[in-house]
Amino acid sequence: MKRIYRFASIAAAATLMVVGGCEEDELEQKAPADAGAISGATENVCPDTVVALSVKAITGATGYVWYRDGEEVAETDLLDLATGTTSYTATTSGAYAVAGKNDVGVGKKSATVTV
Repeated sequence: MKRIYRFASIAAAATLMVVGGCEEDELEQKAPADAGAISGATENVCPDTVVALSVKAITGATGYVWYRDGEEVAETDLLDLATGTTSYTATTSGAYAVAGKNDVGVGKKSATVTV
């Protein structure tokens, strides 16, 4: 007997087969949900100042990709369980965005914030 489980809501998808006991379950995994807004002090920042940026956990993400001026600058799978956020330390000025990632792919980027 096959059961199909669906989660998340992005078009890209992969099918995972889980075998256990006497049944084989088919799980359909989707790309992560869209990223939310980035938070952090981004106004009146002095040159050469380090700025901590963060975003709330993204549904379906197993990791996060951070971008500066449209180029990937870091990947992380760290999530602060106490705050439910992941963060990146910006050391260079630019327009920053983040997106969730998983085995299927990378979700939609957040709106940019300028540091």
